[in-house]
Amino acid sequence: MRQIRSILLLSSLLLCVSALPMRSTAQKPDLVPPSQSVAPAIITADSGVKSSGAGKNWSDWYQLGSGKAPRGYRYTVSQAEFWLTGDRTCGEFAECRRVQRSDEQVLWEFRLKGNETKGVPRVAFAEGHIRVTYRPQ
Repeated sequence: MRQIRSILLLSSLLLCVSALPMRSTAQKPDLVPPSQSVAPAIITADSGVKSSGAGKNWSDWYQLGSGKAPRGYRYTVSQAEFWLTGDRTCGEFAECRRVQRSDEQVLWEFRLKGNETKGVPRVAFAEGHIRVTYRPQ
């Protein structure tokens, strides 16, 4: 008899709880505009290893560019990077400068200075790298 009363009491309690109004805690999803839901396109290019001038001389200017933005994308100015690896870095025995930054092309150029150790002219080597991020139109 006690068991039946317990079951009836539990059933009554469940009916009372299920009759209470339920509030949804789910949030509406934040939808991004279609133009922001497409991943950016990232283009990279490398110059290959380039040599400095001999001794205290500078090399000629080397150029490295990205080319035109992929179809459906446009260039994002804040996402263009250029750097050197190897014996030289921009600002330290190397000059690096941006030549063009547009939807048509991102172009950098650099030159490398050699060095002289105890009167012996030396040549240094470095490679230019560029990474450009394009966003959808």
